[in-house]
Amino acid sequence: MRLLPVVAALAVAGALGVCGCSDSSSGTGAAAASAPASSAAPSTAAQPIPSIPESFTLLPCPAHRPVTTLQIEGCAEHRIVALDSRVTQIARSVYAELRSAAAKRRLVASQAAWIARRRAVCLEASNAYSGGTLAPVAYATCEVRQDRRRAVALAALGGAASP
Repeated sequence: MRLLPVVAALAVAGALGVCGCSDSSSGTGAAAASAPASSAAPSTAAQPIPSIPESFTLLPCPAHRPVTTLQIEGCAEHRIVALDSRVTQIARSVYAELRSAAAKRRLVASQAAWIARRRAVCLEASNAYSGGTLAPVAYATCEVRQDRRRAVALAALGGAASP
């Protein structure tokens, strides 16, 4: 009976494409990727769209298919870091294409609201496993899904932002 949650987690992880990650156990870049946003206000001229903050410490992802919930979580975290970077890059590209200051402010506000909503949605998704080892896996795989959706939505905005 205890294997059922692990089997379910593997199915979810496989469906979301978080398996087969490369091993990054050296930790290179993990601190920068997982560091929360600084309390100092970012320069709005240089980087109006801030990087997406993550609160986790990047776990290793095995080169082989992850088996344990910790390995699945680690692979999902690596995917999150990559997708966070992609979402931020697309948002910055869309921002650069916008002509009016009002549109730029709306995009920055939209990005901030999306980050808060993503957290709330993923907390809700992980609540079904509250207190169990699958809770962080459910949260991480939810963030992967949310990041993918945001990247698609922003890319569509990019096409609409161009004349």
